[in-house]
Amino acid sequence: MFYNAPTVIFISGDEKNPKAPVDCAAATQNMLIQAESLDIGSCWIGFIALLLNSEEGKGFLKELELPEGYRQIHAVALGKKKHQSAKAPQRKENLVNYIK
Repeated sequence: MFYNAPTVIFISGDEKNPKAPVDCAAATQNMLIQAESLDIGSCWIGFIALLLNSEEGKGFLKELELPEGYRQIHAVALGKKKHQSAKAPQRKENLVNYIK
């Protein structure tokens, strides 16, 4: 599930905060963007929430020492890239379209 990554970050949110899933998604995306800028391989693992928030995953949640009142939302696997990312095409600088 974690692709043999040497580092996995678990992102959790307050169960009482209705915006926690969106806040955690934004934080996760920022981690992935930063990892790419540092040439670190990364993978967003959203399926982990289904596993860890299930009856079968409760034991593993205890091992993570998740604070009371928080639930697991996402995970990010980090490590060495298996393949290099394709380079994006050069963008045209100072190109602005105004719509009135």
